[in-house]
Amino acid sequence: VCNTGGEYREANQSKSCVDCHMGSPKKGFVSSLSSQPTHVRSHAFHGARNSDILTRAVTLWGKKEKETLHIELTNLSTHSFPTGTGARLAVVTTRFFNGKKPLEAYSEKLSVSFTTLEGNVTLPPLSEKVESDTRLKPNEKRVISYPLPKGATKATIHVDYFLASPALAEKFSLTQGLFTKSYPVI
Repeated sequence: VCNTGGEYREANQSKSCVDCHMGSPKKGFVSSLSSQPTHVRSHAFHGARNSDILTRAVTLWGKKEKETLHIELTNLSTHSFPTGTGARLAVVTTRFFNGKKPLEAYSEKLSVSFTTLEGNVTLPPLSEKVESDTRLKPNEKRVISYPLPKGATKATIHVDYFLASPALAEKFSLTQGLFTKSYPVI
């Protein structure tokens, strides 16, 4: 269902999960019974819903070269991006403009797709196989390139994260805002 730990082990990282998800150690008391302060961490286990952790997960650089825009994404986390259940989705959206006039828009999906034996997309516990995996691996740098539309004067690029892809959220009636909300990454 979730292989974040396996992704972490395969990446052979020196950072641990708590380094990102529990923040830096701070001077404090372990409990109200403690008489001596020590180093403690938040136990909120930060994630997309309760912190800015997504803004530290991926970097993005854009470079124009002749008639092409190259976008470099780098996964800074110690696991795939996105990770967690197979419902997770990140979308890289690039829009080209001439002034304020929209010209072209492109989207690149980062996700893992699970299917049944019949080939129907489903959630991991109901699946028989991994159909595709386009997520960024730990420390991976990936370049996405798009041709510059004629007359383009600027481009905007942003990355959004979903706890459940809109297609899976609809299929399984995951209507709570928690699942349908887009969490900004960049």
